[in-house]
Amino acid sequence: MTPPTAAIPTGTGAAGAAGAAGAAGAALSSDQLLEIYYYLRLTRTLEERLVALYRQSKVIGGLFRSLGQEGESVATAYALERGRNKDILSPLIRNLGSLLVMGAQPVEILRQYMAKADSPTHGRELNVHFNDLEKGYLGQISHLGDMIPVMAGIALTFKLRREPRVGLVYIGDGGTSTGTFHEGLNFAAVQRLPLVVIGEYNHWAYSTPPETQFAVKDLAEKSPGYGIPAVTVDGNDVVAVYEATKFAADRARRGKGVHFIEVKTYRRKGHAEHDDQHYVPKGELDKWAKENDPVDRYVQRLLAADLVGESHLKDIDDRVRDEVDQATDACVDEPLPEAETALPGVLVDPPVADTLWFKALWIDTPISEAAIVGAAAGAAHMGLRPVAEMQFIDFISCAYDMLTNYVATARYRAGLSTPMVVRGPCGGYVRGGPFHSQNPEAAFLHTPGLKIVYPATARDAKGLIKASIRDEDPVLYLEHKWLYRRIKEQLPEGEEVLTPIGEARLAREGKNLSIISYGATVWKSLEAADRLAQEDGLSVEVVDLRTLLPMDDAAIVATVKKTNKVLIVHEDTRTGGIAGEIAARINEQAFEWLDGPIMRVTAHDVPLPYAPTLEDFVLPQTDDIVKAARWLAAY
Repeated sequence: MTPPTAAIPTGTGAAGAAGAAGAAGAALSSDQLLEIYYYLRLTRTLEERLVALYRQSKVIGGLFRSLGQEGESVATAYALERGRNKDILSPLIRNLGSLLVMGAQPVEILRQYMAKADSPTHGRELNVHFNDLEKGYLGQISHLGDMIPVMAGIALTFKLRREPRVGLVYIGDGGTSTGTFHEGLNFAAVQRLPLVVIGEYNHWAYSTPPETQFAVKDLAEKSPGYGIPAVTVDGNDVVAVYEATKFAADRARRGKGVHFIEVKTYRRKGHAEHDDQHYVPKGELDKWAKENDPVDRYVQRLLAADLVGESHLKDIDDRVRDEVDQATDACVDEPLPEAETALPGVLVDPPVADTLWFKALWIDTPISEAAIVGAAAGAAHMGLRPVAEMQFIDFISCAYDMLTNYVATARYRAGLSTPMVVRGPCGGYVRGGPFHSQNPEAAFLHTPGLKIVYPATARDAKGLIKASIRDEDPVLYLEHKWLYRRIKEQLPEGEEVLTPIGEARLAREGKNLSIISYGATVWKSLEAADRLAQEDGLSVEVVDLRTLLPMDDAAIVATVKKTNKVLIVHEDTRTGGIAGEIAARINEQAFEWLDGPIMRVTAHDVPLPYAPTLEDFVLPQTDDIVKAARWLAAY
């Protein structure tokens, strides 16, 4: 039965002057009020069903409840424009209600928690870590704070394309202590992006209370330093949260930039279902449940205003129970994924070269590596092909979390397209000292989902950057500073120079001994090969890997079979360097072709020093390569 036509004006909650002013004249109809109640009741009932399944050991892993926080999740999402290719939000684990509002189905949630083969991520991810960008939600990762720069990147695409769309991202009180939260917030503010940030003050960061998490009274105090307006609202007042979010979203849509909303609420369950909440003061949970439950408060408000009848609410309760029962029956006995399905999908196979190109854009950003990489990832999800530049690649360590835990895993765990390039000057021989001379390739070599290229020639510098931009996977593009303005080549005008990723280059043919190298040490290896030919009569073959991940095993094995002796040369440190991985592959694939031990010429295991005498001693030089090659040739 449809309730009588009625409306409740917004602007009556505790959203502050900004919220009230922005929502003046706005109203929620009785149909909308009942729809909000539907999502509140669906969230709570679905979680109660998950608890039952958890206790039956049918939920795999942990169960994370939003009990006591359903109101702010539903209200914030309800204030957005919903539908295909409208606004996009990124939820935390306690924002199940926001996912449901945006169009996620109960059966999808159930399948995710039970790791079913037909779950949105096919058993690769858990709980609400899944996406549907067309419907408007992007799953989080567990490294809290990372989604702020990622959602800033998505909002950046809205701005660049002049789309009247808004991004919304949630962050918990504990998450506001992370570096990526601050970097992302500053990035979004400087770029004046259409982004709404919801800060959830729920009194507990796992088991850490606010007074040991930050020194401010309100989360809203953290944003004005970045030039971002903020408001604090009663997070358990559904209408107040709705009106504050509606005002912020409308403001962002008008091009006014980022808005921060702090919602004061309370997490009435532990961090996960196994958490016994022993750290919570006695009586506090009961007090919040009895006096400040968001669903109860919402119902009381509707009934007191005579906007809906109890029969309408009961009809919704019955409908929700039926829907959750049907969703459970539909999937509870479905199978888990087959073991072999764990392997595909780390990279795009095959790579697609024909892509939709957009006008080239350059954007100056704050020097915030995690924010730059996260924003690039968000833009890549939305169809752009960003190239994120590190001023010096040494500082990529500041974005290591974002690259390895978010970017590299996005396709595999969430099916997210992430075609992006992170490029930066690397390497020594330039007197840059410990923090401007590093080679970080080995730190990323064991990261599934990334590709790593390292050109040594001018032709490959052009060919690999083009191939990297056209590639469908994230690529780390390393460019050696020592080669700048030192290695030059005139390329034919009009020629399509495109270096295939994953293919090594035979830099010099030989028959007595092979040197495998990449980057600047390719040239030192070629110098050594010339000397060995002139002074010793040795014919030395030099292989330039060009791509480190995926590595060209065929080219490595081919040169081993040809010369039977291998010297691996790289500028990175010895222990844990790529030479060890190459040697392992040779041992596995071509051991019987070896006539001597696999040798390495690398940097010493020390940070790269500044003084020329020290740097030259630490780094591999042509004389070092010649000496090692002579020893190996005589073996």
